Amino acid sequence: MTRRYSDRGFAYAQVDPKTRTDEAAKSVDVTFDVVRGPLEFVRHVDVSGNTRTVDRVVRREVQLVEGQLYSRVRSGTRRRASTRSASSRK
Repeated sequence: MTRRYSDRGFAYAQVDPKTRTDEAAKSVDVTFDVVRGPLEFVRHVDVSGNTRTVDRVVRREVQLVEGQLYSRVRSGTRRRASTRSASSRK
């Protein structure tokens, strides 16, 4: 659930599951306490350590755009892809 919230702009969301067990009924009730926190937006995309590729090419590959709502998936997936492609050229 934390990942789901962080993919929708709540970068610092906290989800705390609370469980209550009923032995007689052989069941468990789960309640999730969610603190979403503020919506986060991408303020600035900084490209550093790049010596082979023009910055605009790197920015084109990154799915995060300045001013866009933050998404954990967009930030992490492309970072790994960029790292893989850079290391495969060595």
